[in-house]
Amino acid sequence: MVGAVVLGTMLGAGCATDQPPPDPPEPEISAWAVDDARVRIGELAGDDAYHFVEIGDAVRLDDGGIVVADAGAGRVRHFDASGRFVSEWGGPGSGPGEFARPVQIAVLDGVVSVWDEGHWRLEQFDVRGEHLGSAGLGLGDFVEASLPPLHPRSVRFLGPTGWAIELISKAEETKTATKAETTAGSPGAGIMRGSADLARTTLLARLEGDEEVVVEAPWGPQPIAPPLARGPRMGIDPHTGRICAGDAYSPRVTCFAPDGTESVVTWATPEVGVARGDPEIARWMEETRALYEPKIAPETVDELLAQVPAPNVRPPFVGLHVDRQGYLWVEIGVGTDNGAAGASPGYRVFAPSGTPVGAVSMPSGRLLDIGRDYLLVERLDDIGVSYVELRDLIRETDPEGAPTP
Repeated sequence: MVGAVVLGTMLGAGCATDQPPPDPPEPEISAWAVDDARVRIGELAGDDAYHFVEIGDAVRLDDGGIVVADAGAGRVRHFDASGRFVSEWGGPGSGPGEFARPVQIAVLDGVVSVWDEGHWRLEQFDVRGEHLGSAGLGLGDFVEASLPPLHPRSVRFLGPTGWAIELISKAEETKTATKAETTAGSPGAGIMRGSADLARTTLLARLEGDEEVVVEAPWGPQPIAPPLARGPRMGIDPHTGRICAGDAYSPRVTCFAPDGTESVVTWATPEVGVARGDPEIARWMEETRALYEPKIAPETVDELLAQVPAPNVRPPFVGLHVDRQGYLWVEIGVGTDNGAAGASPGYRVFAPSGTPVGAVSMPSGRLLDIGRDYLLVERLDDIGVSYVELRDLIRETDPEGAPTP
């Protein structure tokens, strides 16, 4: 049964000793406010134009309109500034301008680019939805540009600066749920930047690979990602070409500008225990069940879940986002508020220099687009219906000056 799962000096004058000075305290950062939803798109029943299967991404256009990529339905839909459906762009299929699994939208100089990871190609439209063309890159091009034994797991479009490519080993050694180093011999993971035509590539960072435990399944040893698993994380912004990456084993993220400049972001965070009934663990159990129950009996799934030890502490972060001004948003995660138990989810915001400038708490949801004064967020209701919400963001002036649009 499910309940069986183990989740359960300063130196005084004349002092002869030479001690290092204490670490300086972290600078105080202001809380940035997030208002209630101003626009909400989605519904349980009614017009299919407002139903989403699996939201891949959404962005806000200059005129206030919102474009949503539904990865689960292979559809891209355009809504006006009030959330009213305007048109569908392309639709599911394999022809020009059609989609298998659209997961990223980037708007640059009036061109809306949609990355379709199902077809491994880029579809481009104008802001009215007229198809402008498709990029001639495919999975084979990214595989050829990678560094074996690392292979591309995900790709994100960086506009004129090219591509951000997440690399992972196909034959990676597994890890236990409590071990924070890659097993000897494991190549782990990496983040690469590629030019628009992939003729030039640069490995930016090597990272720890995915955290896994091995359970005994009816067919033999089976690696499973535990709840709150650590591993490679990447955030990008196509407007600035900025890539930020870390692996969630320590509170450290490195950001890379297109000119090769690096900045390292670190922060102090206490260990936060995992609360009973943690919503992310509950979601992990639900998703793991959905993955295995079509293949094996429910009681056998229970046996697999019972072999996965529960994490005792939360990782220092669970996600990375880069906004349109190049500011890094470190997602601390559900059940925490910048290191302390409380709100969900919490974010720490860092300026491009690495200076901490803000802290954000908001109702649970997934960030899709971060503007100067707004957020687009995916929210799920109690029965799993997806909505896209537009919320006002109120940034306090930071030490480097308020960011400009």
